[in-house]
Amino acid sequence: RVSDARTGEIRDAYDAGCATFKLYMAYPGFQVQDGDLFRALRAVAEVNGLACIHAENGDVIEALRQSNVGNPQSAIHHARTRPPINEHEAVTRAAMCAELSGARILIFHIGCEAAARVVADAKARGLANVFGESCPQYLVLTEDQLARDDGRRWVCAPPLRPQADQDAMWRMLASRALDVVSTDHCPFTLAQKDAGRDDFRKAPGGVPGIETRLGLLHEFGVRRGRISLNDWVRLCCTRPAELHG
Repeated sequence: RVSDARTGEIRDAYDAGCATFKLYMAYPGFQVQDGDLFRALRAVAEVNGLACIHAENGDVIEALRQSNVGNPQSAIHHARTRPPINEHEAVTRAAMCAELSGARILIFHIGCEAAARVVADAKARGLANVFGESCPQYLVLTEDQLARDDGRRWVCAPPLRPQADQDAMWRMLASRALDVVSTDHCPFTLAQKDAGRDDFRKAPGGVPGIETRLGLLHEFGVRRGRISLNDWVRLCCTRPAELHG
């Protein structure tokens, strides 16, 4: 639970030079419930900080992971237990809390069209405090990677999505519906990923990305005509500096 004492630390952290705050709507032990999310966002708004939010419905994910995972050896069930509607619902709640609290929020690692449209719709309604980020893995890979025998190596959250969602991510970036491409850099060795060989739920979640972000965005975005050179600079450099500065 986010106590008054904990939210009071937000101003102390801001005064010490920390202007951004991470909140999880998923993961046992880290997940904040809606009331706590709202209280935290009000405290962030008071200092004009930026709340960076991992938006998935954690309660539903845990129920799906424990109840009906099909063949646990196949990492494709990582995507099946974290469906796009789950991400969409959580982003919707986060945007609602941002609208009521006035806090600036950046939804991290958006990977599906439905979730991106929540951010786009918020901007279309005139909300100037709701922003969205995607990552290279959602722009160059699809959930087909998870169906491979070694699919556990591509387990990350939210999971990789179908090709249609990847195509939508590029359109959202080009139209400025989404603001930033960063990496959610979280690397593991192949041996560590292989802990999920017999059960995808045991594979540590995360993929690397820092060293390849600029090159991937240029190759698959600029050179293939999906975004302009100016978009490349804006998404990777200018906009992140504006939001986090």
